Amino acid sequence: MKFLSPKKQQVIPLEKASDFEIKLAVDHWKTAMGDAHVHLILDDKPYKPLFDTKVPVKLSELAGNDAIAAGHHVLVAFPSRANHESVKTAGALSIVEFWIDRKNGERLQDVTKPTLIFSRPKGEYKGDMANHVLIDFQLANAVLAPDKEHVHISVSGPGIEGDKAADVTRFGTPYYLENLQTGAYTIKLELLGADAKPLAGAWNSVVRTFNVTR
Repeated sequence: MKFLSPKKQQVIPLEKASDFEIKLAVDHWKTAMGDAHVHLILDDKPYKPLFDTKVPVKLSELAGNDAIAAGHHVLVAFPSRANHESVKTAGALSIVEFWIDRKNGERLQDVTKPTLIFSRPKGEYKGDMANHVLIDFQLANAVLAPDKEHVHISVSGPGIEGDKAADVTRFGTPYYLENLQTGAYTIKLELLGADAKPLAGAWNSVVRTFNVTR
C-alpha cells in the first residue's frame, strides 16, 4: 500500500487544500462494502473507512469540523478486516508527510520516530456490538516487548471501577472490552518507553470517547 497523492513532502496551496484528492495504490487487499476495507487517517483524527480504494477522497472529508490549516500534515493508511482489526504485516502501513501553503513550521508528529496510531474504538456501539469492542492501533518505528517499549491502555466508564488498564507488550495481540453498559466511555492509549514514561510525540498519548446504547 502506498500514497500516489499527495507525494512525500508535497506543498499544496491553501486555497486548493479542501478539494485536494488523496489517491492510494493498494495491492493484494480486496475491499468490499461491509467487508474488508482501508482505514485512512489525517493528523491522528478518527479514521475514514474506504471500501472502494479507487475512489479519490478529498482532504476535507478527513478533517471533520476542523479547517485545514497551513503547515505540516500527515496521512496514514492501512488495511482493515471486516471487524475493523488492522492488518499488521510488513508493508501494510503507509505514511506520507505533506505541507499546506508553506514548507516550514513545526512538524505535528515526527513519523520517523516511534509513533502510535489510534484506530478503534470509534463512534457508537449499539446492542450486541457492545458485547465485544475491539481496541486496535498501529505502530511505526517501534517494537513492543516486555521491559521495552509498550502501549498502556486505560478505560473508564459505566460499570468500571476506577480505570481498567492493560499493558500491550506484543504488537498484533487483539484486546477487547466485553459486555459494556449503556453510557459514555473514555479510552487512553500511551506509547511508553522501557522506563514506563511516555515517548515524545503528539500522537503517542491519545484520548478518545465512544458511546454504548443497549
